[in-house]
Amino acid sequence: CQGRNLKLLSHRIILLQSIKNPFFGPLILILALMASFSVTRFHKCRLEKNLLIALFVFCAISFAYAQWIEPLDMLDEAMFAFEGKLPDLYIYEGDEPVDAIMNWVKETSKEHHPLAREPIHWQLIDEVCRSTRVNCTRTRAWEPIDMGEIKFFHQSHKIIYMNPGVDPIARKSCVPILEGKADSCLREKAAEVCTRLVPPLNSCVNEITLHMANQLEKFDERRGDHKSTYTKLGLEMDVSFSELFKKTAYIMRKHGVNFPPYARVDNGTDPYPRPLYTHDRNYLRAWGAYDAYMKVNDPESREWNDKPCTPMFNGALCGKTDKDGNMKIEM
Repeated sequence: CQGRNLKLLSHRIILLQSIKNPFFGPLILILALMASFSVTRFHKCRLEKNLLIALFVFCAISFAYAQWIEPLDMLDEAMFAFEGKLPDLYIYEGDEPVDAIMNWVKETSKEHHPLAREPIHWQLIDEVCRSTRVNCTRTRAWEPIDMGEIKFFHQSHKIIYMNPGVDPIARKSCVPILEGKADSCLREKAAEVCTRLVPPLNSCVNEITLHMANQLEKFDERRGDHKSTYTKLGLEMDVSFSELFKKTAYIMRKHGVNFPPYARVDNGTDPYPRPLYTHDRNYLRAWGAYDAYMKVNDPESREWNDKPCTPMFNGALCGKTDKDGNMKIEM
């Protein structure tokens, strides 16, 4: 009996492996087509009835395949085998799950379709936050900024500041401290860094807070030269379209540029575009924000902007594939 059961089990395994074969589906349909023609060949009826019988047999076998056989085909595994499996999502202790998801989305978008889209991104956050193993305190990702590292007793401690300034709600909780030289959010991160240093340093929190404030100021000054569209605007990839427009308008008004539709009142005093001789620092910064916004102001252009870039000519240029499969190279 054991030998017979083992033989049946082996037959089932062979059958399942055959069903999972990508050529099994087309083979079944071809056999269905051959069976339908065989039935009509031996059936002595008129041509119209023969065609109806052939069509009925073909549809019946196709329905049976789709209903009982195709669900066993492991379509997800087949797609992963064809397109490449998505990388694993790791959330380490002390990391905010939303930030870990955003970092995972950015890495995944290099090889797959961009996943930082509202329905997909929200579903990922909901799925992760429903788990009891992580604690989600927010639903918006913050901007990671590398602020160097501290070497203490031959050990390096990196300072990665998650900037809440990209979140219009979270940045309200950052109140100025140290005579306006820093804010409470920087101090909170500095206190976390100081807990890693053993033995503790005197005035560690204040010194690291001032260091981070200085680094953040320099980073904000260089935003206009950054390649990332969202970094130029001081936002993160999960930003909504309405917030993109508001932030662009804020940057342009801040730098004194008044061209529509971002000006509060279009009185014609500052026509667009300006002459070349007026390219001062403020105008260039405002123009950079406008150019960044035009790259993501609608779903199609935003999808193109967020697509993974293939480095060309030793990284000097960027190659992307459009919806028609054509490779386009841009700066």
